[in-house]
Amino acid sequence: MITVSLCFFVTGSESDEIYTLHIVGSVRCGYETGGFTDPRRVSEYWLHKFHGTANNYYAWEPIGSTGTLKVGEGFSMKGTSGYADVEDPQNYTFVGMPNNGRITLNIGVGAEGENYLVGNPYPSAIDSYEFILDNLANRRNGQNIFNGSIYFWDHFAGASHYLKEYIGGYATYNLSGGTEAISNDERVNDNDAEGTKKPGQYIPVGQAFFVNSRLDPSISESQGITVHGGDILFKNSQRIYKREGIDKNAQGSDVSVFHSQEKKGTKQTTVNQAELRKRIWIKFISPAGYHRQILVTADENATSGFDLGYDGPMIENNKEDMYWLINGYEFTIQGVPDFGKERILPLGIKTAEGGEFTIAIDELQNIPADFPIYVRDSINDLYHDLRNSDFKVRDTTSGNIHGRYSIVFHKAEDPVDPVDPGTGEGEGEGDTGETGSESEEPSSGEINLIYSSAEKAVYVKNPDLLPVKNAILYNNLGQEIKRFGAISVEPQVTLPIEIYSMGVYYIRVILEEGSKSLKFLVE
Repeated sequence: MITVSLCFFVTGSESDEIYTLHIVGSVRCGYETGGFTDPRRVSEYWLHKFHGTANNYYAWEPIGSTGTLKVGEGFSMKGTSGYADVEDPQNYTFVGMPNNGRITLNIGVGAEGENYLVGNPYPSAIDSYEFILDNLANRRNGQNIFNGSIYFWDHFAGASHYLKEYIGGYATYNLSGGTEAISNDERVNDNDAEGTKKPGQYIPVGQAFFVNSRLDPSISESQGITVHGGDILFKNSQRIYKREGIDKNAQGSDVSVFHSQEKKGTKQTTVNQAELRKRIWIKFISPAGYHRQILVTADENATSGFDLGYDGPMIENNKEDMYWLINGYEFTIQGVPDFGKERILPLGIKTAEGGEFTIAIDELQNIPADFPIYVRDSINDLYHDLRNSDFKVRDTTSGNIHGRYSIVFHKAEDPVDPVDPGTGEGEGEGDTGETGSESEEPSSGEINLIYSSAEKAVYVKNPDLLPVKNAILYNNLGQEIKRFGAISVEPQVTLPIEIYSMGVYYIRVILEEGSKSLKFLVE
C-alpha cells in the first residue's frame, strides 16, 4: 500500500555543500508500486523537494534517485512497493557522514513570500524554540528570516497518488505552542478527518517542515514588523537529546514527535516538562462538519498586538473555518500577555451557507478548575460559559462572521437569565394558555410580547407600528435557536415557535432603538 510521508535527508559527504540523494541497503529505487517482495522498492518518481511561492503547488521539483539536495532541505517520498497496512512502520537506511555544525539555506521574500521545505539536518532532535529564536530579529539574529511559525504535514490515511484523495493537513507550531492538523483544505480530500499528533517543542531526526516568509503587508505597515528573508540557520546549539515517542496523557513528557506517519487511536501530544504557561485550545465544528483547533497562550513576552514567533498565521484556504483575528488578520495560534478580566480575544468564522456551528474547549493546560472561559456574542450581548457546556448557535450568515464572537474571561454583567426577561413567566393565568394577557395593551411607543402555548406562537403587539429589525429565539443556556428576519410592521405579528423539547426559552425582539424580551415555558 502506498503511503505519503515527509522525510529529510540527513547524511552525505563532510565536504559537499550539495548532497546526492542515495537510498540504499534493503531499499532500492524504482517506479513500480506493487508486486514485489524482496528487495523492497521506493518509487523515485515521487521524490520531490519544494522551494517556491506560497500556495504554488506546482513548485514541487522532482529529484528522483540521482538528483541533489542541499544540506538542510527536506523532501517528500512515498512508501515501498508491495502490500503493507497503512499504519505499519517501515525502516529506511541512509548512509554517509552525519551533519554537524552551522548549516544555512536561503529563503527569499518577494511579493507573495516563499515556502521552503526544510528539516532537521542532524542525527539528533533539535529544539524548535531555539531554531525559531535563532531566526528572528531582536533576539539572536539581525533580521526576521521567516514568519516565526513552522508547519508540519500530517497524513492521516489514504493510499492514493492523487492530491484530491490525500487525507491530511498542516499542523502548526511556534513559541506559543502547537495545533493539530485537519483535513479540510479544498485541494485534498477535505473530509474533516482530524490529526492525532500535536507538534511538540522537539523536532526528531528525519522530520521535515515548511517555513514561510510571507507576512501580510498591512501587518508590516501597522506593526512596523518586516520579514526580510535571508539565511535559515541551523546550528549545534539547537541540538538536544530527546527520544522519539509520544505522550499519551499529555503531561510530563518531553519526547519528540514524528509527523506524516499514520497512527490510529488516542491523540498524541508532546509537552515540555518545564512548560508552565497557561494554554487554551479551542475547537470549532462548522455547519458542514469541518473542524479546526486554535490555541491561545498566556506569555509575558507577548503583547496584545501581533508578535512574530508567538502568533501563527493561517496558511490554508478552507471552505469553512474559525481563527483568531489580530488586527483583522487570521491566525491559528496567538500569544497574549495574560488571561485577565479585560482580555478580549476576537474570533473570525467562515461558513459556506450559514447554519449551526459549535465552539468548545478542546484542551486546557495549567488552567485552574474554577477559571471562567466564555464565548461572548457582542450583537446580543450574551455570554456562554464554555466550562459548563459547548456553545452551539445557528447563524444564517454565510461568508465571514467577523466582530461578533470572542473569547473572554469575565462577564461585563452577570444577569440571572441569558437575556433580559420581559413581561410574564411560565404559563398564563386561567384558561388563556398564554404568557401575558390579551387585554393588556402596550403603552405608547412600546411593543408587547405574548406567548400562546395553545398556538405555539409569540404574538408581537405593535400598535404604534415601531420599526422592527428582527427577533431571536434562545434556549435557557443563551444559545441561539432561530432567527426571525423581515418582520412586517403591523399592529400584531405572529411568530411560530416550532420547539419540541420542554424547557424555558427566551425571545428578543430587536427594534431600531432598544429591544424587548420575553421568557416563557414550553411544555
